[in-house]
Amino acid sequence: MALLKRLVCSWPLSALLVWLAAWLGHAALLGAGRELAVVGGAALGGGLALLYERRWRRLIAALGFPLSALALGWQG
Repeated sequence: MALLKRLVCSWPLSALLVWLAAWLGHAALLGAGRELAVVGGAALGGGLALLYERRWRRLIAALGFPLSALALGWQG
């Protein structure tokens, strides 16, 4: 269990989990509309990014979803 906690909480795997959570939030909100899904995914990623102590890690975690969504053309 300690190994699993260390793996999940280690950088950069934890940032990937933030991005995954943001994409899952986006997918869950697609039925409510594209715009709401994008905002919801970005808000979820940004909220989870606040858990990081270092500013640059917060920035990387928070921007992962919006940048990847932008690269994909905001497709739903």
